Amino acid sequence: MPLEQQEKAERRLVLLVEDNVDAQDIYSASLVHAGFEVVKALSVADAHRAAETRKPAVVVLDCRLPDGAGLALARAWRRGAPMRDVPI
Repeated sequence: MPLEQQEKAERRLVLLVEDNVDAQDIYSASLVHAGFEVVKALSVADAHRAAETRKPAVVVLDCRLPDGAGLALARAWRRGAPMRDVPI
């Protein structure tokens, strides 16, 4: 994929961190319908792995996850690159 197309795709990528599968499916379907590409994560660990693979344009983050607090994850991302400037 040419760099310009890759950058455009990255701007449209949403990292959806939600441990409730039903809610995750609803949010994901709505985001896809709105034209976004969605990467799903069920836990803090999944979210870290997903963020390392591809930098999202925005993160939709649940506050309570099975392996940690979403707010703690947000604070950690705010301290370090490359997620420091990604809206959550």
